[in-house]
Amino acid sequence: MSCWQFIDQQRSGYSVKLLCRILNVSSARYYTWRKQQRPALTQPVAEPWK
Repeated sequence: MSCWQFIDQQRSGYSVKLLCRILNVSSARYYTWRKQQRPALTQPVAEPWK
């Protein structure tokens, strides 16, 4: 599991800012990672609805 996946799993209980500070990573980099992951997650769901 990458630190980005860990932050994504824990963000409902803790702020992204806090998690990034603890892991010593950039919150901007987390949001960049998340933005890149979004199309991959939504495309298979949207495909059957066409």
